[in-house]
Amino acid sequence: MLKQKSWSFALISLVSYALIAVAYFGWPVLAHPYHYFVGDGADTSLFMWMLNWWPFALSHHINPFYTNYVWYPQGYSIANATAVPFYALLFWPITTHFGAQISYNLLAIFLSAVNAWAMYGFAWFLTKRFSAAWVGGFIFGFSTYVIAQTMNGHLNLISLYALPLLGWTLCAFCQEKVRTWVTLLLLIAIFSLSFGTSREIFAIIWVIGTCTAFLALYYFKHYRNQILKSYGLCIIASAVTLCIYWPYFWAFIHYAHTTRTGAAWSTEGFFWNSILPTRISLANLLLPEGLIRKLSTQPLATLTNYMGLFIIVLLLFWLKKAFKSETRAFLVWGWFIGFIASLGPFILITDHLFSHIFSPTFLLAYLPFVDKIIAPRFTLCAWFFLSLIVAMWIKQSTLLPWKKALIIILSMISILPSFSHQKRTWYQTTLPLQFFQQHRYERYCQPNPHVWILTAVPWLGQSVRWQIASGMAFKQYYGYVNYFPPLGYPHYNLAQYTIQRTFTLEDAKHLKQFIAQQGISCLITDPTTIQARPFLFSDLPKPVYAGEGVVVFHFPPRYYVQ
Repeated sequence: MLKQKSWSFALISLVSYALIAVAYFGWPVLAHPYHYFVGDGADTSLFMWMLNWWPFALSHHINPFYTNYVWYPQGYSIANATAVPFYALLFWPITTHFGAQISYNLLAIFLSAVNAWAMYGFAWFLTKRFSAAWVGGFIFGFSTYVIAQTMNGHLNLISLYALPLLGWTLCAFCQEKVRTWVTLLLLIAIFSLSFGTSREIFAIIWVIGTCTAFLALYYFKHYRNQILKSYGLCIIASAVTLCIYWPYFWAFIHYAHTTRTGAAWSTEGFFWNSILPTRISLANLLLPEGLIRKLSTQPLATLTNYMGLFIIVLLLFWLKKAFKSETRAFLVWGWFIGFIASLGPFILITDHLFSHIFSPTFLLAYLPFVDKIIAPRFTLCAWFFLSLIVAMWIKQSTLLPWKKALIIILSMISILPSFSHQKRTWYQTTLPLQFFQQHRYERYCQPNPHVWILTAVPWLGQSVRWQIASGMAFKQYYGYVNYFPPLGYPHYNLAQYTIQRTFTLEDAKHLKQFIAQQGISCLITDPTTIQARPFLFSDLPKPVYAGEGVVVFHFPPRYYVQ
C-alpha cells in the first residue's frame, strides 16, 4: 500500500513541478514556440546551434567534434564548447521534424521540473513524507540558481538531476538496500548523463563530492566501509563513462590547444547577494531600487546565491541543534563548502578592494578543468544541501503546524522570480527568418558560398540562428559558439568588432583588407548593429538589400585590390 501511495505522490509531484515550470518559463513560449524562445543573451542561440549541429554532422558524415561551419576558414572545436551531445542525440527526431528552437524550448522549460522531481525522489527516500520531499524538490528545482541560468539559456548548467540521483544511489548502497553491481550500473548511467550534458557539472560533482566523502567518513563511522566502497565505485563508473565518451573526450584533449578561454575561477561571487535579493527575485520589491541596482551589477548568470530570507531563517532554526546530530552536521558542512566555493578565491563584501576576504577555495584554481569553471556555479551544490536541510527540517521540526506551514510558504515565496523582470528579458522574439529559410541570401553571396555575418552584442546569437534557418547551407567567418575566437584565428581583432564600442580609421581599413584577402562576397548584418557601429560600415559599398531584419553588403570578385 505504501509503495502504491509513493508512486501516486511521485506522479502528483511531477505534474505539479511541470505546471510550475510552465508558469515560470512556458508562457508565451508554448503558445508561440516558433516566435519566442526562453532566455536572454546570445547563449540561447548557441545551444540551439548545438542541438542542430550533432544531427546535421552525423547525418552528413561530418566530423562532429570540429567544424569550419563557424569561424571559417580555421574552424572551431565543438568538443571544447558547451556541446550538450546527449540532448542533441536524444532530441534528434524533434529537431529534425520541428526545428532546433522547439527542442531548445522544451529543454529550457522542463529541465527545472526534472531537477525538482529528482530531488523529490531523494528527499522522499530520506524522509518518507510527501510535504517534506515536495518542498525540498521545489527549492532545488526552482532555486535562484536555476532561474538565473535558465534566463541565460544555459541548458548545460540547469541539468542538475545527476546530483540528487547520485546522492540517492549512494545512500541506498551505504544502507545496503542496493546490490553492488546494480549500484555500479546506476552510477555509470548517472555519470554518463552528467558528462554528456555538462562537463562543468561533472567536474563540480567530483570536487564537492570528494569533500563531502571525507565529511561522511568523519561523521558516519559505522558506514565507513560502505562509503569507501561507494567512492571506489564512483571512480570505476567515471572511468567507464570516459570510455563511453572516449571520442568526445579525446577530441576535447586533442583540440584544447586551439581554444581560447578566460580565467574563469577569478570570477567572484558577491557575499551580500546570498542574503539580499537581486533583480531576478520577487523579494527585491522590499528593497530600495538604488540598492537593487548596486547588488545586481554582476552578470545575470552569477546572481545565483540568493537563498531567500525565510530559508535563511529556517537554516538558523536548523543550526541551533546542528552539531547534536551527525546528519545535521554533515548537511550543514556540505552546504557551507558549496556556498564558500561559490564565492570564489576572494569573498567580496563590497566593491571596495580592501573588503575582499581571502578564501581557502583558491586552491581550486590549481585543479585542471576546474580552474575554468566560473565560481558562482558551485552554488548548485549549496542549493543541493539546502534543499535537503529544508526537507529534513520539515520532517523533524516540533513547531506548531501553523507556524511550520507559515515558514514553509514564506520560504517558497521568498525565492519566487521577479515576473516584472521576466517580461523584459526572459523571452526573446525571433526575427523573420524567411530570408534564410527560402535561401534568398544566395542571390547576393555568389560565387563564394561563405558568408560573414557580423552582429554585435547583444545580438551575437543571430549569426548561428540564421545559419540554422538556412539548413546549414553556408559557412560563416564568425559564429557564436563561444565568446572567444579560436587561437590563431587570422585577424583576431575582427572578432572584437562585435563587442567594441568605439572604432578607429584603422579598424575600418582592416575590415576592408580582411574582406579582400578572404574573398568574401557577402556580409550580412542587421540594422541595429549598423546603428550601434556606424563608423565600421561607413566606408563599405551601399547595401544591396535591406529588409526582413537584415542588411546585405555584396562584394564582387576582386572588389578591393590590395
